[in-house]
Amino acid sequence: MNRRVEALLAVCTLSLSIAGTRALVPSTLRDEAVSSSRTVFDASGAAFSSGSRHCIASASTVADRLIVALAGAESLCAVASAATCVRPWCLALQGKPRVASLDDVSALAALRADVIVTANPGAPGRLLRLREAGLPVFDMGPSAGIEALHDATTRIGALLDRDAAAASFWSRFSRRMATIADPSKPRPRALYLALYGSFLAGGARDTSWHDVIESAGLTDAASDRVGWPSWTAIDVAERNPAWIVTERGMGALLCNREGIAGTEACLSGRVAEIDGDLLSDPGPTMLDAAEALADRIAKLSATR
Repeated sequence: MNRRVEALLAVCTLSLSIAGTRALVPSTLRDEAVSSSRTVFDASGAAFSSGSRHCIASASTVADRLIVALAGAESLCAVASAATCVRPWCLALQGKPRVASLDDVSALAALRADVIVTANPGAPGRLLRLREAGLPVFDMGPSAGIEALHDATTRIGALLDRDAAAASFWSRFSRRMATIADPSKPRPRALYLALYGSFLAGGARDTSWHDVIESAGLTDAASDRVGWPSWTAIDVAERNPAWIVTERGMGALLCNREGIAGTEACLSGRVAEIDGDLLSDPGPTMLDAAEALADRIAKLSATR
């Protein structure tokens, strides 16, 4: 066999190999990868091409704020934040359609979004069902405190080709979070608590509540736990926090409960109540929550 024939056979073999490889890749992801010089992977491992988007549908309040910060509100064609939101960051979202649920496939498809950004989409089958319907759903990862927010910021920045903006945003955010508390002052132990009927909920490591408490100058008394533990009054009494952090209106309910009433926090009146929409938001709002908590602690301490 001469060299020319060998070369032709090699080219044909390579072409067949490439075609076979392409057949193994889902068409929606394959088409994106071909049209872009850079591929970005979301938290679920799905591949997307990087680049600016003109119609982003956000199914996460965290994504709302990150996309506004990195690419501007004009890139959002639908948002997750409630229309009743009166926080300063919600002004840029006024008049935009709302993404009410990831289960309404028809409504999501009607948006004709370039990408739908979500966080914590639930069971894997839910995300798969949306993608099987042809919807370009980008999972930015869990909403579970500062480290998760950093990952989400980096992913969104890469997806939108706004890496520099993401790095700049994170530099400012992390610096402000780190400088809220006075490092020369003691860090008393605190516990986040919320009472819903008879259910006593808490927040520990890998949650926004933990990061807010620590950034505000306190030491999280639940740092030996992870996630969102449920407590009993005995658990709280044994931990005996010097401060209780809770949502506005819950302080009296907590301190009237047997067991919790005898804690150092309740006996000394060190119960810091903060707006629930600040405490429960695991996005950039953690900064606002930590600053509000630090201010509240300072005011209560000044009156004791």
